[in-house]
Amino acid sequence: MSRRSIGNLRACAVLIGAIALVTACSDDTSVDSAEQYCGLVTVNQATLTSPSVATPIDVAATLAVYDELAEAAPLAIAPEWTTLAEAVRTASTVVPDDPASVQRAADTARAAEPAARSIIDYTASTCGISLPTPG
Repeated sequence: MSRRSIGNLRACAVLIGAIALVTACSDDTSVDSAEQYCGLVTVNQATLTSPSVATPIDVAATLAVYDELAEAAPLAIAPEWTTLAEAVRTASTVVPDDPASVQRAADTARAAEPAARSIIDYTASTCGISLPTPG
């Protein structure tokens, strides 16, 4: 074998090893990510099921849970959690005596329903946890 052939073989071996390593790490990361996500949903299930929004502190705490889940969500549903967190953020700014403010929150909530349904389905199939259906 020529030096060039040996060099090509080594390059191929390194490339195959790198691909195998990336694939193995990707699989581990997605499992870890799903486990972390399911853990966060479990810990925050009460807030997700029936959030307390009686005071501004309660609202901020609820929003923090949605933001944390949006940040920790696996890639498969991260955009949906971001959408849902934005809907909660918009709802937190409602001024009850301002019809435009109320309408903006209602429109945002309606627009977030498909994302919420995707989150519900993903969470049920991945974590075995039932979240309430929007609406």
